[in-house]
Amino acid sequence: MRHAIPLMLFTAASACTPPSKDGGQASENTPPTAEITSPIDGSAVTEGEVVSLQGAVDDPDGAVADLEVSWVVDGIEACAEPPDASGLVTCDASFGLDGGTVVLEVRDPLGASATAQRSVLVESPRVAPAVERVLLQPDAPTTNDVLEATVTATASDDAPLTITYEWFVDDDSVQEGAAAQLDGAEFFEKGQSIYVVATASDGTLEGSATSDMVTVANTPPAAPTVTVTPEVASPGEALVCNVTAPSVDEDADIITYTMTWTVDGDAHTGTTETGAWSGDTLPASETASEQTWTCLATPDDGEDIGDPAEAFATICALGTADCAAPSCLTILEADASAASGMWSVDPDGSGASEVYCDMDAGGWMLISVGGASCKGNATSELTTLGASDSCAYLSNAAVMRLSMTATEVALRGGRSTTAFDSSAFSTSSAAIDALQTGVDWHQTAATFDNWSWPAPGTGENLEGWPDMWHSSDRASGVHWFFSNGVNPTAGGQCRTTTCPDAVTTTWIR
Repeated sequence: MRHAIPLMLFTAASACTPPSKDGGQASENTPPTAEITSPIDGSAVTEGEVVSLQGAVDDPDGAVADLEVSWVVDGIEACAEPPDASGLVTCDASFGLDGGTVVLEVRDPLGASATAQRSVLVESPRVAPAVERVLLQPDAPTTNDVLEATVTATASDDAPLTITYEWFVDDDSVQEGAAAQLDGAEFFEKGQSIYVVATASDGTLEGSATSDMVTVANTPPAAPTVTVTPEVASPGEALVCNVTAPSVDEDADIITYTMTWTVDGDAHTGTTETGAWSGDTLPASETASEQTWTCLATPDDGEDIGDPAEAFATICALGTADCAAPSCLTILEADASAASGMWSVDPDGSGASEVYCDMDAGGWMLISVGGASCKGNATSELTTLGASDSCAYLSNAAVMRLSMTATEVALRGGRSTTAFDSSAFSTSSAAIDALQTGVDWHQTAATFDNWSWPAPGTGENLEGWPDMWHSSDRASGVHWFFSNGVNPTAGGQCRTTTCPDAVTTTWIR
């Protein structure tokens, strides 16, 4: 606020003329002079601010040093210092908001006086802008965050303000200017301390404040990419959880992983093994037919756990076309409740073959069916042999492939393929080799080339020596006949006119 005080006129007063020394009238006394040289009339000053008042005084009739000088500011004497030899007078004074008048009074020894006066405009003092708050967000930044300062500042006269920022990392100034942001990717990393000094300026005065200090926090690792191998597994096959793309860690920390498993949605509480990472291997003993396994891989940077990643694997239904087993026995061992019937096997990995498996008897595979009805008749070579087929057999090549993992051979006789009254078993290498290699055996009849393994009949309905043989004159395959040293009839299943059993079958396991 400005206050204007009108300029006051001043006069010089003369004292009475003293009488002359001889009693006559002396010459008249000339009054002193006064002039205010600073401040100039109408200039602006700030309330309470010390101003240097300057003036000049003189006495035409006497010495300047004999003059009495007084500075009066807003009606109150402020200084009474004598002038210097040149007549210069000064005074340091301040003005009130409702004042603004300065008077310089001078008086000579004879009482003559003079005054000078100035009026100034007294303004309220300017107040520096107030920075009331400096807030940093986020308050727990991580390595690649961008810190931002929010400033609350005011000016006493509502003048527009300019804000500047000086950013410090570990007490070192790293950025200064108008930017209210500090990019972590460029300026800071985990564990460092950061603060900012914000300065508000109205063009003349400045005010500043410092934010609270924040410390750069750890960044948890991102989720990795994982796979489970094999993605489709057979029952009794181990699973391995693999990190195929490691977690990204913004702090470049070393990452470790912990693998956990669920099976069909439930937490796995059984055995795991450790390969590259803790718990990454599920042993073969844990997998069973038609399960769904999930691997959950959780990254750890030593300070924080990151987001997990998951991958899946399914355990196929062993013995189905897309999950063929090596043998019937393998299927039964994987699932003790497996029922007798048609199953898919693949003993050499070349492709699934559908075979009949007798699970009730312990996982046997059917390779030929003969019997009384086949007497004198040629039997049929089939690609698939079931319990309802009769007078049929699998080819030599098929038997060689299917018997690759076999260790036992069985000959059965009875009322049907699955109901037998008598049987003979062999684990001899001769019998197994005959099936696996297709070894020829030539009986006395030139029309027959045979595989053969004799086994003494142990059942009451097995007469003589039951032999498996392959008839090369009509069709390939595995057949039955009962031998007492006489060659079988071509294409027949029995040496005698009456076969001892309605159905005779050959099995491998």
